Amino acid sequence: MKKLYIVPETQSDEPKELLALTASKEEAEEIAGLYRITLKSFSDGVAVYITDQDPSDLIAFGKRNGYPTLSVNHKRHLF
Repeated sequence: MKKLYIVPETQSDEPKELLALTASKEEAEEIAGLYRITLKSFSDGVAVYITDQDPSDLIAFGKRNGYPTLSVNHKRHLF
């Protein structure tokens, strides 16, 4: 039987992805404006954003200001 290894995403200078549940693409765009991040895609109520900022700082900023909740898109690679 082969073993699967999950390797956590490494730190890099690549943009980080964040997620939010939204009712529409327009709402997703409004959230991007609030956080000053880029809307990468929207499909089936899930908005994907990219940013060069620290995701933890953005999430804390949103909580302090009562903005819609963002979460980190944790990517994993299986080998």
